[in-house]
Amino acid sequence: MSVSRLALPSELWDDIIDHLHDDPEALLACALVCRTWVPASRFHAFGSLALSQKSPYRAACLDILLASLHGTISPAVRTLDFPDALAPIQLQHVRTLTLSDLPWALLDALRGVENLTLTRLCVGACLLDVADMLPCLTHLTLEGVAAVPYRGPPHADAPFAHLHTLTIRASPLALLGWLAIGISTQILTADLLSAADVHSLAEYLTARGAALHVLDLAFIGSPLDESLLPLLLEPCTNLKTLRLQFTGAEAARAFFAFGGAFLPYRVEFRVEVVVPDLEALAADVLQIQNVDVSFMRC
Repeated sequence: MSVSRLALPSELWDDIIDHLHDDPEALLACALVCRTWVPASRFHAFGSLALSQKSPYRAACLDILLASLHGTISPAVRTLDFPDALAPIQLQHVRTLTLSDLPWALLDALRGVENLTLTRLCVGACLLDVADMLPCLTHLTLEGVAAVPYRGPPHADAPFAHLHTLTIRASPLALLGWLAIGISTQILTADLLSAADVHSLAEYLTARGAALHVLDLAFIGSPLDESLLPLLLEPCTNLKTLRLQFTGAEAARAFFAFGGAFLPYRVEFRVEVVVPDLEALAADVLQIQNVDVSFMRC
């Protein structure tokens, strides 16, 4: 009986194929049955791959598959194991990479990476080395990392790396001191966890704020004093959108001192306020005039 005649929802086929996760031969056979079965089959069959310089042909074949416009391998590959050095191997078509360590030989083999996520490691000057080794890098995400504070003098030299998006989640912003040396970004998304984070953010914006188009701040700890906001934004001469995320309506109300002046200076960019309980701010929205502000629920 054909697959189409069975007419089962694709979710049920996926569940059935999931039971074959430890049977490589069965998974490869399923991938040849029909297009509907391909994603689930390859999710398990190619979820973990091992590449070695002792078998460069295998790495070359993977690189060709990643480069193909019709390839369906790349979404399935979640883990790459490299048991030895990668100097002879180049995976030029790997575009997205997540690392919890920094194996430099691996980075040298993946110079085409555009989206890099670093998680659960300690960063410092190594961030500059990463940006230097990945010339195609446009999106950098730092999640749950520790930071070695930068103690050197401020830098105003032209940056050698230009990102499109820099995202910092659950990490101290002390790492921005290193990025200020040579990395600028158009979009900066960051969690503000403490007063020290505000100081680090101010130093980075002083050095690289002119390149910024979107600044997205999530207030996880104590809200930032509204009087400090003009000092933070002054270097951001090309800013188009300021997005402020709060844990609740009270935090947002305290930050902006609703009922009085919205901001102590002329706003020339769009302001987006994100809160979980949007209805609690309904009355305050009416009090804001002459400012392009939008409120949304997170």
